[in-house]
Amino acid sequence: RCAGEPIEHAITTLYRLSGAQRDKLSELGYSTLHDMPLDSVTTAIRKRQLRAVQSGNAVVERGLAAALRAIVSPVAYLDFETIAPAIPRWDGCRPYDQVVVQISCHVEHSAKELTHFEWLAEGAADPRSAAAEAIIAATRGAASIVTYNVGFERSRIRELREAVPRLSAELEEVESR
Repeated sequence: RCAGEPIEHAITTLYRLSGAQRDKLSELGYSTLHDMPLDSVTTAIRKRQLRAVQSGNAVVERGLAAALRAIVSPVAYLDFETIAPAIPRWDGCRPYDQVVVQISCHVEHSAKELTHFEWLAEGAADPRSAAAEAIIAATRGAASIVTYNVGFERSRIRELREAVPRLSAELEEVESR
Protein backbone atom coordinates (compact mmCIF):
# COMPACT_ATOMS: atom_id res chain seq x y z
CA ARG A 1 0.00 0.00 0.00
CA CYS A 2 2.78 2.42 0.89
CA ALA A 3 4.99 1.50 -2.06
CA GLY A 4 2.26 1.72 -4.69
CA GLU A 5 1.50 -0.85 -7.35
CA PRO A 6 4.22 -3.50 -7.63
CA ILE A 7 6.24 -3.49 -10.83
CA GLU A 8 6.27 -6.87 -12.55
CA HIS A 9 9.80 -8.31 -12.58
CA ALA A 10 11.23 -5.30 -10.71
CA ILE A 11 14.96 -5.48 -9.99
CA THR A 12 13.99 -6.13 -6.37
CA THR A 13 12.81 -9.60 -7.48
CA LEU A 14 16.35 -10.58 -8.49
CA TYR A 15 17.43 -13.64 -6.51
CA ARG A 16 19.08 -12.76 -3.18
CA LEU A 17 19.63 -9.14 -4.00
CA SER A 18 21.12 -6.99 -1.25
CA GLY A 19 20.10 -3.39 -0.71
CA ALA A 20 23.51 -2.17 -1.90
CA GLN A 21 23.23 -4.26 -5.08
CA ARG A 22 19.71 -2.94 -5.67
CA ASP A 23 20.92 0.62 -5.27
CA LYS A 24 23.78 0.06 -7.71
CA LEU A 25 21.44 -1.42 -10.34
CA SER A 26 19.05 1.51 -9.86
CA GLU A 27 21.93 3.97 -10.30
CA LEU A 28 22.77 2.21 -13.58
CA GLY A 29 19.21 2.95 -14.71
CA TYR A 30 17.67 -0.52 -14.38
CA SER A 31 14.16 -0.79 -12.95
CA THR A 32 13.07 -4.23 -14.20
CA LEU A 33 14.76 -7.48 -15.13
CA HIS A 34 13.78 -6.76 -18.74
CA ASP A 35 16.10 -3.72 -18.70
CA MET A 36 19.18 -5.60 -17.55
CA PRO A 37 21.83 -7.13 -19.82
CA LEU A 38 22.90 -10.67 -18.91
CA ASP A 39 26.41 -9.52 -18.03
CA SER A 40 25.02 -7.19 -15.35
CA VAL A 41 24.70 -10.18 -13.00
CA THR A 42 27.39 -12.61 -11.92
CA THR A 43 25.73 -15.67 -10.36
CA ALA A 44 24.40 -18.60 -12.38
CA ILE A 45 21.03 -18.42 -10.63
CA ARG A 46 20.59 -14.76 -11.45
CA LYS A 47 21.64 -15.31 -15.08
CA ARG A 48 19.08 -18.11 -15.35
CA GLN A 49 16.42 -15.86 -13.81
CA LEU A 50 17.19 -13.07 -16.30
CA ARG A 51 17.11 -15.47 -19.26
CA ALA A 52 13.76 -16.87 -18.13
CA VAL A 53 12.14 -13.47 -17.55
CA GLN A 54 13.50 -11.93 -20.74
CA SER A 55 12.57 -14.89 -22.95
CA GLY A 56 9.23 -15.55 -21.24
CA ASN A 57 10.13 -19.26 -21.09
CA ALA A 58 11.31 -21.66 -18.44
CA VAL A 59 15.05 -22.25 -18.60
CA VAL A 60 16.11 -25.88 -18.45
CA GLU A 61 19.85 -26.28 -18.20
CA ARG A 62 22.11 -29.18 -19.09
CA GLY A 63 22.41 -31.71 -16.35
CA LEU A 64 18.79 -31.50 -15.21
CA ALA A 65 17.82 -34.81 -16.83
CA ALA A 66 20.76 -36.61 -15.20
CA ALA A 67 19.98 -35.02 -11.83
CA LEU A 68 16.35 -36.11 -12.06
CA ARG A 69 17.34 -39.67 -13.03
CA ALA A 70 19.44 -39.87 -9.85
CA ILE A 71 16.30 -39.43 -7.74
CA VAL A 72 15.06 -42.85 -6.71
CA SER A 73 11.57 -43.57 -5.39
CA PRO A 74 10.23 -43.35 -2.75
CA VAL A 75 11.14 -39.67 -2.53
CA ALA A 76 10.91 -37.45 0.54
CA TYR A 77 10.49 -33.72 -0.13
CA LEU A 78 11.89 -32.21 3.06
CA ASP A 79 11.73 -28.62 4.28
CA PHE A 80 12.81 -26.97 7.54
CA GLU A 81 11.98 -23.68 9.16
CA THR A 82 14.28 -22.25 11.80
CA ILE A 83 14.66 -19.49 14.32
CA ALA A 84 17.96 -17.72 15.01
CA PRO A 85 17.71 -15.96 18.37
CA ALA A 86 20.31 -13.30 19.15
CA ILE A 87 20.39 -14.50 22.74
CA PRO A 88 20.78 -18.30 22.87
CA ARG A 89 17.88 -20.00 24.63
CA TRP A 90 19.37 -23.49 25.03
CA ASP A 91 22.66 -24.95 26.23
CA GLY A 92 25.07 -25.51 23.37
CA CYS A 93 23.63 -22.75 21.18
CA ARG A 94 25.46 -19.60 20.16
CA PRO A 95 23.98 -16.25 19.15
CA TYR A 96 22.08 -16.47 15.87
CA ASP A 97 22.40 -20.27 15.57
CA GLN A 98 19.74 -21.62 13.24
CA VAL A 99 17.53 -23.94 15.31
CA VAL A 100 15.01 -26.17 13.54
CA VAL A 101 11.50 -25.49 14.85
CA GLN A 102 9.31 -26.78 12.01
CA ILE A 103 9.50 -29.67 9.57
CA SER A 104 7.33 -30.48 6.60
CA CYS A 105 7.93 -33.62 4.58
CA HIS A 106 5.91 -35.09 1.74
CA VAL A 107 6.85 -38.65 0.80
CA GLU A 108 5.93 -39.78 -2.69
CA HIS A 109 5.63 -43.55 -2.54
CA SER A 110 4.20 -43.86 -6.06
CA ALA A 111 2.46 -41.70 -8.64
CA LYS A 112 -0.77 -42.19 -6.69
CA GLU A 113 0.41 -42.31 -3.08
CA LEU A 114 1.67 -39.25 -1.20
CA THR A 115 1.92 -38.94 2.56
CA HIS A 116 2.62 -35.80 4.56
CA PHE A 117 4.54 -35.54 7.81
CA GLU A 118 4.74 -32.35 9.83
CA TRP A 119 6.29 -31.36 13.11
CA LEU A 120 6.22 -28.09 15.01
CA ALA A 121 8.18 -27.26 18.15
CA GLU A 122 5.99 -26.37 21.08
CA GLY A 123 6.81 -24.86 24.43
CA ALA A 124 10.06 -23.48 25.79
CA ALA A 125 12.09 -26.72 25.83
CA ASP A 126 15.07 -27.21 23.53
CA PRO A 127 13.52 -28.46 20.26
CA ARG A 128 16.65 -30.02 18.74
CA SER A 129 16.22 -33.58 19.98
CA ALA A 130 12.56 -33.70 18.93
CA ALA A 131 13.46 -32.13 15.57
CA ALA A 132 16.12 -34.77 14.96
CA GLU A 133 13.67 -37.55 15.81
CA ALA A 134 11.04 -35.99 13.54
CA ILE A 135 13.44 -35.78 10.58
CA ILE A 136 14.44 -39.41 10.99
CA ALA A 137 10.80 -40.52 11.25
CA ALA A 138 9.64 -38.38 8.33
CA THR A 139 12.30 -39.64 5.93
CA ARG A 140 12.31 -43.29 7.04
CA GLY A 141 11.95 -45.53 4.00
CA ALA A 142 12.68 -42.79 1.44
CA ALA A 143 15.40 -43.72 -1.04
CA SER A 144 15.99 -40.09 -2.03
CA ILE A 145 15.48 -36.82 -0.18
CA VAL A 146 14.83 -33.63 -2.16
CA THR A 147 15.18 -30.18 -0.59
CA TYR A 148 14.85 -26.63 -1.88
CA ASN A 149 18.22 -25.55 -0.49
CA VAL A 150 20.38 -28.61 0.09
CA GLY A 151 23.17 -26.60 1.72
CA PHE A 152 20.80 -25.16 4.30
CA GLU A 153 19.18 -28.50 5.16
CA ARG A 154 22.53 -30.32 5.30
CA SER A 155 23.93 -27.67 7.63
CA ARG A 156 20.95 -28.00 9.97
CA ILE A 157 21.26 -31.81 9.97
CA ARG A 158 24.99 -31.57 10.77
CA GLU A 159 24.22 -29.18 13.62
CA LEU A 160 21.59 -31.58 14.93
CA ARG A 161 24.16 -34.41 14.77
CA GLU A 162 26.38 -32.36 17.11
CA ALA A 163 23.51 -31.32 19.39
CA VAL A 164 21.95 -34.79 19.60
CA PRO A 165 24.89 -37.25 19.46
CA ARG A 166 22.72 -40.29 20.23
CA LEU A 167 21.04 -39.78 16.82
CA SER A 168 24.19 -38.81 14.91
CA ALA A 169 24.46 -42.04 12.89
CA GLU A 170 20.81 -41.94 11.85
CA LEU A 171 21.03 -38.26 10.91
CA GLU A 172 24.19 -38.95 8.90
CA GLU A 173 22.26 -41.59 6.98
CA VAL A 174 19.47 -39.09 6.30
CA GLU A 175 22.05 -36.57 5.09
CA SER A 176 23.56 -39.12 2.71
CA ARG A 177 20.23 -39.51 0.90
